[in-house]
Amino acid sequence: MEQVTREEFRLSLTNLTAADRFDDRQQADPGKERAERLARLGVPERYIELEIDPAAIPEAARQWRTRQGNLLIYGRETGTGKTTTAAFLCKLIAETVTSFRFVGVPDLIIRARATWNAKRGGETEDEIVDKLVRPGVLILDDLGAEQSSETSLQLLYAVIDGRWSQNRRTVVTTNLEPADLVARYGDKITSRIFSGVQVQYSGNDRRIFTA
Repeated sequence: MEQVTREEFRLSLTNLTAADRFDDRQQADPGKERAERLARLGVPERYIELEIDPAAIPEAARQWRTRQGNLLIYGRETGTGKTTTAAFLCKLIAETVTSFRFVGVPDLIIRARATWNAKRGGETEDEIVDKLVRPGVLILDDLGAEQSSETSLQLLYAVIDGRWSQNRRTVVTTNLEPADLVARYGDKITSRIFSGVQVQYSGNDRRIFTA
């Protein structure tokens, strides 16, 4: 029987460790990494963790990601699944689209208003607009729930027109009907939002549970 010295045995273990070393990326949890990426890109935590049944998503919304143009998801009733659909699309496009962003319109206006009142320093309105124009896909959630003003209309137009001019797709969710959107935001904004697929939601509020 061949004898192996202690030193030879130690070297063999060293070589084995080097040959079979796992890369950190191989050891990482893909699900956790995906959730962290979605959070960084603005998807609310509730929707990151929510198990969404694809069958509950309208076919037109699911097929939108393979088409050109924007997607408008609307309906007067609350809690019918408009934001859920937007989050579902985020999870799908996260696998193929290199850049996207999810932002609530009320939060966007509050964030922008802070720049209007600030004297110097911090984020500027131009920087906010640029960050929202650049992504390949932008989700503007809950349009119409924000406090409207001439300044907020100018900001929304800058974002929507900037994206439309560069052929970048935008998903909009809202409780306003198309006619209400036109009345509130005018033709210049809505004609760009409407350039694509429109999906209407209706029904009972799924957030309310009855015994």
